[in-house]
Amino acid sequence: MRKLTITKGSFLDWYFNSGQDQEMEELRKHLADSIIHQMYSVGHGSMSVEELFDRCNQDAIKIGFTEQYNEETDDYDIELSDLSTPYEIELK
Repeated sequence: MRKLTITKGSFLDWYFNSGQDQEMEELRKHLADSIIHQMYSVGHGSMSVEELFDRCNQDAIKIGFTEQYNEETDDYDIELSDLSTPYEIELK
């Protein structure tokens, strides 16, 4: 099994800054709605990077955002789901 890691900064860059403008806008709106809902129900709202990572579609992360990305052998735009070997990814 291929072990991959992604830093919090790289994860946030992939999550919020890759994709089409409308998709990025929807992600931000969904996150804001979730935090606002928490504020109504428990009096405060927050979301950690770890919570966001656990909730996201990790299969859609592109290999180029991982620490193991190798320019010489890996295609930057390959999503983890398209890797030819099983993998595990950890937020660092």
